[in-house]
Amino acid sequence: MVPPDSKPQAIAPAPGTPVHAIGPAGRALGRSGADRIDALLWLVVPALVLCVVPIGFVSGDGLAHSATFTRGTWTWNPNHLLLEPVGSWWQAVTAGLGSARPAPDRLKWLSIVCGAAALGIFRWRVAGPLAPGRLEANLATAWVALGSAFSRLWISDEIHMLQMPFLAGVAALVVAYVARPSWMLAVFAGLVGGAAALAYISNILIPLAIAGVIGMRYALRREVRRVVQIAAGLGLGAVLTALAGLIAAWAVVGPSEVGPVSWITSYGGDASPGLLAAGYGADLSVRAITVSTARAVYGSLSSIVDLAPVVEAIRDGRTLTPASLAPLAFCLAGVLVLVLALRDSLVAPDPDAPGTRGIAPLLAAGIGIAVFTFAVYWNNSDDQFYFQLGIAMGALLTGIRLRGRRLAAILALVLLTLGWNALDMVKNRVLYPRAERVALLEHALAGADLVIYPGYDEVDQLLFFVDGPDRTRRLSVTSLADRYPAPEGLDTLAARIRQALEGGGRVDIVSIYDVPPKQNPWKALAAAGYGPDRVIAALAAFPVEPSSRSVGTFTIRSIAARSPRR
Repeated sequence: MVPPDSKPQAIAPAPGTPVHAIGPAGRALGRSGADRIDALLWLVVPALVLCVVPIGFVSGDGLAHSATFTRGTWTWNPNHLLLEPVGSWWQAVTAGLGSARPAPDRLKWLSIVCGAAALGIFRWRVAGPLAPGRLEANLATAWVALGSAFSRLWISDEIHMLQMPFLAGVAALVVAYVARPSWMLAVFAGLVGGAAALAYISNILIPLAIAGVIGMRYALRREVRRVVQIAAGLGLGAVLTALAGLIAAWAVVGPSEVGPVSWITSYGGDASPGLLAAGYGADLSVRAITVSTARAVYGSLSSIVDLAPVVEAIRDGRTLTPASLAPLAFCLAGVLVLVLALRDSLVAPDPDAPGTRGIAPLLAAGIGIAVFTFAVYWNNSDDQFYFQLGIAMGALLTGIRLRGRRLAAILALVLLTLGWNALDMVKNRVLYPRAERVALLEHALAGADLVIYPGYDEVDQLLFFVDGPDRTRRLSVTSLADRYPAPEGLDTLAARIRQALEGGGRVDIVSIYDVPPKQNPWKALAAAGYGPDRVIAALAAFPVEPSSRSVGTFTIRSIAARSPRR
């Protein structure tokens, strides 16, 4: 009987022993060099390739950040305390180095570097100790890299990827702690978990959930000392680290009219109404919880393969075809792989790795519980709330056994899933025709005195690059929803239109008419009282063109300089 507190000693494997059968101590001797080489490759090669390739797609939040970084008007936000200062610093440094790329494209470099760092840490200190062989370790890392949500945010200008090296670090330290428990590792994991929460506040749930799951394992074994270590070091350590950082930031930069608790718990870290945020968050009614849970399931599955094309086709009443259902088939293939990995981890754990036996599913469970719980609460299916699952799914995949007849079948399923994601990323993100669509809008809107559009959508993203009309002559419905209650906002909309028409100008309305009524961002707008029917009803007071003209993927109607209807 080995005492619970004893530490396994590294014993050199017998000659001819396969790497996958020598346990964690033996792996440290037998495969550490390969792990370091592979981790270095995952760190360097993707970063070099992605930083060189021009990536066309941009996002609304990323563009907003880039604009505030450029103007120096950004504010500290406790929801992601590190994002704004690090992003602003990065943009300033890359500009100082003489980069000719637009500011949003330079922010993508930060996402790329952080994503590559997360992959390097995961391959070295998570997949390396847990996977039975080098193939499984690299396959698990590839799953993290090409999971749908991770791969999209990896090349995004939103820079949410900033949190991922910290989360990979938490996973790595938890694996190290389970193999060789110590107060130092538990506390260090808590410090890194707190830093992850400062990068993205909902991450505070992850170290708490992991501590709870693994602590329960120790409790069932009656290892009280380990329960206290993991709870105090990882769980409490993460909370105290995050609180210390948030309170210190409030003391230095918090607005004087807002107390520390209000500042930390507010949506935007200030006293602004944030009316659009009312569209998120689930109440306690059965219907609301059911809807938010369904949305969380959809977001979680879309972190494997993007299911938006299927859901949008159903939402908009389009005929479903084999091509439109393809993402669902590839997602099911990915789910099957994860189920097989879970089965292998639980039914046939590595007999020579007693220190880390069963840690992969526990680690995945902790991360999954935290992410899914917050997703149900926040009632949103956006990638930024689910790509953390990449670490969980990658950890789970380290338990899969690629041997015998099933080797080819599993590799085929993995290649189908990840290959589809790679093609989707290249087609819709890297090769996105930004320049062509900017030129189309620029030509169509030339001479307009006011441009009205939904906001937080593709039009909003492209207008960032359009040369005219200037920003004072652009009005998004989301900007009204974020500042005014619906009646006041719609009155402001009408007043802006009258002002433009009285000056003899032209008003262009982009992608409000003849578009699917539930597409982004109308869900949040409708919850704030700005549904498309109400906006169109407000526009009906003016002589809007009776039919839309198509400009690429957009629809435009104009209002000429005539008197409004009585």
